[in-house]
Amino acid sequence: MSKERATERDNSDHVVPMPKSWIKYKMRESLIRDWQDRWNFLRNARFLFGIFLEVSLRRCFGDFYINQILTTHGSFPIRQSRFFGKSSLCICGLDEGTVSHCIYGCLRFCSIREKFFPGNFSVLGFLDLILNKRACQGLREIVSLLLCASLA
Repeated sequence: MSKERATERDNSDHVVPMPKSWIKYKMRESLIRDWQDRWNFLRNARFLFGIFLEVSLRRCFGDFYINQILTTHGSFPIRQSRFFGKSSLCICGLDEGTVSHCIYGCLRFCSIREKFFPGNFSVLGFLDLILNKRACQGLREIVSLLLCASLA
């Protein structure tokens, strides 16, 4: 009788636990999927979304100056006005001190652009400039000068 009962039982005596690595993998997969969904539909950070369409756990850039460009935070006059009540106008007086204006249009940085940026820089995106080693050096110099001006 016990032989028959052993084959007819619905449950087993031994449960094999799921490996922790599999659980971690599934949790990570779910978190990244949720993060990507939020990133796709979030109204904030559209500037950065235009550069990085997909979320990633890998650090892209660990550079203090370049991160200010990517996040549009830091020493740019438009940001300084929002948090510290300073003027949002660029020191050149031609436009607001946005990241785009400071990098592509501000007259104060013409010499830096001529020295470091490729000739066709005006048609390149931020990421193209960041990935170009020489242009990236110029970007750092621009942000460094903006930082010095914002602290003065």
